Amino acid sequence: MKSSAQKVFISTILFFLYFHLSTQDYVYETKYINVPIDHFNFVNNDTFKLRYLINDTYWNSDGPIFFYTGNEGDIEVFAQNTGFMWEIASEFEALVIFAEHR
Repeated sequence: MKSSAQKVFISTILFFLYFHLSTQDYVYETKYINVPIDHFNFVNNDTFKLRYLINDTYWNSDGPIFFYTGNEGDIEVFAQNTGFMWEIASEFEALVIFAEHR
């Protein structure tokens, strides 16, 4: 008979295997844009590179833009785990963009 700890361990491993095997790798291009550090200071012109991910596979010039504003984490993790936007992009012929949070 298995102990409670063994059952929890096995359940956890099975959950992570299921999650790993069921996730789909979505395709995007990584790009950067220079953004002012301070939008209200006209003396300091320092900038930083804001990373964003873009996919135009389904987009036509009349389609909507699905824009995901990043959370406090790696934007690629959110892009790979936000299936709803990817799933409806083809139906709406949308441009998909994920921008990192700063």
